[in-house]
Amino acid sequence: MYASIAKLLGGYASVGILLTKSRLLPASWVPPLHACLPYAEILWGVFLISGVRRRTVLLVSTIVILVFMGVLSVAGYRTDWGAECGCAGLLNKTTVLQSLLRNAILLLMCVFGLILTKTPARNS
Repeated sequence: MYASIAKLLGGYASVGILLTKSRLLPASWVPPLHACLPYAEILWGVFLISGVRRRTVLLVSTIVILVFMGVLSVAGYRTDWGAECGCAGLLNKTTVLQSLLRNAILLLMCVFGLILTKTPARNS
């Protein structure tokens, strides 16, 4: 949520620049995705903090992080691993490689959360 709020404060222009330079998406898709992403991240953060449907939220979080890591990997390969990705907004200037490492840690946390969260018992 920290990075999402930082993006909303005006520090996420480099996300759009990185997506445009890496040619991952059609250019017409970048602005709407760029505008919606921080709000989606905040909403998902609320779900994570609240603990509602914990396993489902952790599973979707794992998938989203894997997708983000894929996007960062392609962007880093096509542009520059040391390029600022804008992933944490104005408050924290991070490179593509640093963001990949941070996402790897978040991915491990989600996987451990899935392992430690008990599946609800089903009544037969």
